[in-house]
Amino acid sequence: MTKGCILVRFKSGMVPQAFEAIKQIDKVKVAFLVFGQWDAVVFTETPDSVSMVQIVIKINSIEGVKSTESLLEIP
Repeated sequence: MTKGCILVRFKSGMVPQAFEAIKQIDKVKVAFLVFGQWDAVVFTETPDSVSMVQIVIKINSIEGVKSTESLLEIP
């Protein structure tokens, strides 16, 4: 099992729509909005690192997502 934390920045005015789309992605366990340098924190669990990459690609393809940074658990 691969666990990850994905930090997300949204484009101005796109937070509600983009955040809702992220929460609908399979394997997203928890997602919440935050104050600070990032706009949202997304926790995921996938069977392997390849699946994790697919989730990151999917998040980055959502309209309104400006950028992401991925943090993976060291087993």
